[in-house]
Amino acid sequence: MSADFRRPTRNLDAFPAEVREWLLGLSGSGEAIVTSCDERDSSVILIRRGSHARTVARWRTVELRILSFQPADRAILTHDRKRKILAIRARPPRARDRRLCRLADRIMGTGSTLSRKAPDGLYSLDPLQKGTFNWDGNEKVRGIVLTRVCLLVPGATEAYLTVSSGDVRRTLQEEIPQLSVEGGELVYARFRFTLEIGGGNPQVSFTIRPPEMSDLPQKRHRNVISEFLREQGVKLS
Repeated sequence: MSADFRRPTRNLDAFPAEVREWLLGLSGSGEAIVTSCDERDSSVILIRRGSHARTVARWRTVELRILSFQPADRAILTHDRKRKILAIRARPPRARDRRLCRLADRIMGTGSTLSRKAPDGLYSLDPLQKGTFNWDGNEKVRGIVLTRVCLLVPGATEAYLTVSSGDVRRTLQEEIPQLSVEGGELVYARFRFTLEIGGGNPQVSFTIRPPEMSDLPQKRHRNVISEFLREQGVKLS
C-alpha cells in the first residue's frame, strides 16, 4: 500500500455499511461493529461481527433446553506504515480473500491501490490446509515431515491444540483421527526437510508462523527450501 493509513476518520463512517453488506453474503448476518485506532507505527481496524448461528443443548435443573445463539467473531486489519504492509487476521480463512482487501481499499479512498504482490518474508500455510501442498518434494527435497503444529480448533470457544511428534500428520491420522491439518486453522507449523545436496542428505528444521515469522532465513540451505516453498505457495514472494 503506497498511501498513508493514519486513522481513517474521513471514510470510516461509510466502512461499516460495506462490512455489513459483505457479511450478509458470507454468514447471513450483517451485524458488525467497526472501531479503529492509531499506534506509533501502525493503524489498526477491529471488526467485530456475528458468525454463523449455533444451537446447543444445555441442562437447566432437570430439563434439557435448546439454546440458539450467534457467536461473535472478529477480524483485525493492521497497516504497518514503515513497511507499507496491510496484514489481515480473520477467521474463517475465506475471510482473508480479496473481498476484505477491497473493503480496506474503501477506507483509503478512491485512487489508492492495494498491491496483490506480497513482499519478501511473508508466508502462508493455506496450501497445507487446502491439500495442494506437495509432501513428496522434488529432486532436491527428498523428505518433508511436520514435527509440530498449533491448530485453532473450530467451535464456540477459541481452543488451541499443539501437537508435537516425529510425524505430526501420522499422529493425527492414527491417534486423533477426528482432527487433521486440513480440519483446523493452522497457527504455526514446524517442518523437517531432508535434502539431497552434494551427495549428502542434510536435514533442516524450521518454523513458519504466518504472515511473516520464520527462522528459515537463518538456516543452512535456505535458498533450496525457499525455492520449493515458493513453488508450493507457502513462501509469498
